[in-house]
Amino acid sequence: MKKSITRRDIVSNIANKMNISRQLVISVLKSTLVEIQKSLFKEHRVKISSFGTFHVQKKKQRVGRNPRTKISAIISARQVVSFIPSSQLRKAVLDYSTQNKRLNTED
Repeated sequence: MKKSITRRDIVSNIANKMNISRQLVISVLKSTLVEIQKSLFKEHRVKISSFGTFHVQKKKQRVGRNPRTKISAIISARQVVSFIPSSQLRKAVLDYSTQNKRLNTED
């Protein structure tokens, strides 16, 4: 199973790389996430250059079906947060995965 990176991991990595206190990193990260949330609450797009765009997507009410029981049920309208990665992020992930596949097959 792949490892999940937690907020604690992010804080530790940034604090070590930047040689600054963990408390400062925690404060900056928390403020950043609060600003993103506030913007999404107002249904604004949040564009982070070279990373991607977060936005609120409205889903209409629809009929769904329980695959086990085959019983239909109405799924209410709702809003969900969506993320669209930037082309730079997509390319970086693709390049990284391609490079790792190549390294794993050379053994």
